[in-house]
Amino acid sequence: MGKHFPILILLFQGLYMARSLIPAKYDGFPYGDNSDISNAIIVEAFFDPLCPDSRDAWPPLKRLFLEYYPHIYLLVHPFPLPYHDNSFVACRALHIANMLNASATYPLLELFFKYQEKYYNGPTKNSSRAAIIEDVARLGAQAVGNALLSEFKDGFADSPI
Repeated sequence: MGKHFPILILLFQGLYMARSLIPAKYDGFPYGDNSDISNAIIVEAFFDPLCPDSRDAWPPLKRLFLEYYPHIYLLVHPFPLPYHDNSFVACRALHIANMLNASATYPLLELFFKYQEKYYNGPTKNSSRAAIIEDVARLGAQAVGNALLSEFKDGFADSPI
C-alpha cells in the first residue's frame, strides 16, 4: 500500500496458565465504532484503571487511534496490577459498566483516571472492601446512568464478572 503506520506496541510480561482455554472472542473492550478488523492494525493495550502510567498513556493512545482511524482497531484489556489494592474492583466495574451499557465503558475508565488518587492504597487503607465497592458503584453509576445504580451494585455479586 505504500503507507506506513506507526505502531504502538505495548509489551506485557504476564503469567499464563498451562491449561488455559482460548477465548471465543476478544476479551477487551473495543474503542470507537470500527467493527471491521479484517483490514485494520490491531492495537491491544493492557490498562490498570488505577495506575498512573495507564492514565498517562491513555491520551496519546486515543490521539493515535483518532489520527489513523479506521486503519487501527484499538482493544483495551482491563488488567489489575497486584500492587494497586483496589484495581481488581475497578476492573470489575469496567466489565459491569460494559454489560449494562457498552457505551459507558470508556467514560467510566476516564472517570477512574480522573479520580484514581481517591482509590490509591493510602487513602483507602482503613476502608472496608464493601465501602470501596459502594463508592466505585456510585462512580460507575455516573457513567452508566444513576438509574442503574442498584444493577451496578448487583454486578459485583455476579461471580462471572
